Amino acid sequence: MPEAPNILLVMTDQQRWDTLRCYGYEHMITPNVDALAARGVAFSRAFVQGAVCGPSRNSIVSSQYVHTHGVYGNEQWLRPDQPNWIEALREGGYHTVNIGKMHTAPIRLAAGFNHRTVVENKNYRQGIENGTQTPLGHGASHHGPNVTGVGQSAVGVDGRW
Repeated sequence: MPEAPNILLVMTDQQRWDTLRCYGYEHMITPNVDALAARGVAFSRAFVQGAVCGPSRNSIVSSQYVHTHGVYGNEQWLRPDQPNWIEALREGGYHTVNIGKMHTAPIRLAAGFNHRTVVENKNYRQGIENGTQTPLGHGASHHGPNVTGVGQSAVGVDGRW
């Protein structure tokens, strides 16, 4: 049986499609994204589902439209009864990691990942652990194991790539 493939989903934030050299915009200097595009899959007809990042990210991980999953703003996340493909990968034996910002609430929400490194520039002191508020750097068990550290990771791209 073949080994399961590694999956890397890169989501840039507010990245316009015409700011990438790999799409023919020679004046742009984007060597790392260009290299990923050359070795992987680059989407040329992808569109966001929400007007802001949070609803779009929830659409990506749930495979649902915004009006179906019900997340209309940032600092929100899917309800615990709404499965997502991150959880499916984790349950299938993948080690899922998110590094970056996902606009979850609470900020340290596991969101289905085994590990998250949160890098949002916010001074949140949110998180629930054993029913009590946790100090900065601890996580909640909603959609996955407790997350400790200042974690969050991103797998995906808003927009064209």
